[in-house]
Amino acid sequence: MGQEPDTDRLIGATLDEAPKEGEALKINGSCMIAHAATKGEVIEELKRDVYTSGGVWDWEKVCSVSKSRDPVMKREQEERMC
Repeated sequence: MGQEPDTDRLIGATLDEAPKEGEALKINGSCMIAHAATKGEVIEELKRDVYTSGGVWDWEKVCSVSKSRDPVMKREQEERMC
């Protein structure tokens, strides 16, 4: 039995354009949307992901956007790293 992930996540390909019937997908990358208690939990999950171990994700090109909600100030905070 495998280890349960620490995060909720959605992973998929990003495309150059909407797919047309009978044509191959024009994939230009991949995207992951994750929800976790901390950014560190997301990073650890990424390190265990098959896309990482298979060399699909190039860690030199990874870009992240972290969003959180400050419960005291009642506003969203965003952090970008590219």
